[in-house]
Amino acid sequence: MNDKISNFYPIVTSNFSYNKMKEDINQLITDLLNDSLAPGETLEPGIRYDSSKTVAAKARNRISQLDLECAHELKEIIINEKNRDRKNEAYTILSRIAEKHNEAELIHFLIECLSSEKNKSFIGLNLSGIYFAGLRLKAHVGIILDFAQSKNSHIRHSAIQILALYDSDSEKIEDFLVEMLNNSKDEYDLLYTNSSLISQGTQKSIEPLKRVVRESNKQDVLSTGICALGKIDGTNQVDFFLEMMKEKKNTFVKSILTEFICKHANSGAIDIIVDRVKKILSRKRSTNIHYGEGQHPELVHALMYLNQFEDEDARIPKLKKWILEKKMDFLDETESNWVNENLKI
Repeated sequence: MNDKISNFYPIVTSNFSYNKMKEDINQLITDLLNDSLAPGETLEPGIRYDSSKTVAAKARNRISQLDLECAHELKEIIINEKNRDRKNEAYTILSRIAEKHNEAELIHFLIECLSSEKNKSFIGLNLSGIYFAGLRLKAHVGIILDFAQSKNSHIRHSAIQILALYDSDSEKIEDFLVEMLNNSKDEYDLLYTNSSLISQGTQKSIEPLKRVVRESNKQDVLSTGICALGKIDGTNQVDFFLEMMKEKKNTFVKSILTEFICKHANSGAIDIIVDRVKKILSRKRSTNIHYGEGQHPELVHALMYLNQFEDEDARIPKLKKWILEKKMDFLDETESNWVNENLKI
């Protein structure tokens, strides 16, 4: 038996059950490649195609029902299958099983197999699948680092993202990411490198990240770079964040800066945060964003910060009074709910 297969425990109780499982998986792969209308489905008049009603769509729903027992057969298909489309579906199914059962060893297997593949589109697509599975990884970092140096942008960018998932070889990974910051001008190289440094960065990354943030005018590069700095060393980067608040004009970037300033600054940031609140409420906005648990709008971060210093600065009670008396209809729903519950004069 191939070592790549035998190093993950197959659970097979009998030849009959194994053969039935093998048949079912091969049929599933066949169905995943079938874009014809599924039995029992009909199309509305004038509609020639609806992807949600295909055999493939119904088959995708079956993937979530697969048990870990199927891993063995899928690994055999990945190693032996010559048809690229069928092999690709096997990769996809196995990554979904790995995610469902939190089996990082299956992802390690997929990474090892990808190192032997030649088709760049195939490699890039399945590296993306590995990243979106989101499992914490330990093995084959060398393979991912090789992919992260590929001339193919899809392969390179997916591999850079995967580096964020590693719990091993952190120094080697950070060295590579810092080198990427120092040498690449590609917007997406920088974006994904910044994102990976949120989990992999240390003090070594601070100056390269600050240089990228200073020099870039791309929203996503700026926001991820600021987030990486905030995660690595937020307390000591307040002066830099204040500097960038004055220099950068993008409102989304300013909202990220506000969050980290308010989280880490002392009273020295009151002036710039008071000005920011006035700017936010200078006109009505049409947005009404819903935030996840523990997340807040920029305005709420600012007001939470200012509340700490209300007794030290007379401008803060005046600002709160101005909001409550004149600006309540300028708030979105989330902001309004927070203000009603927390802002008192």
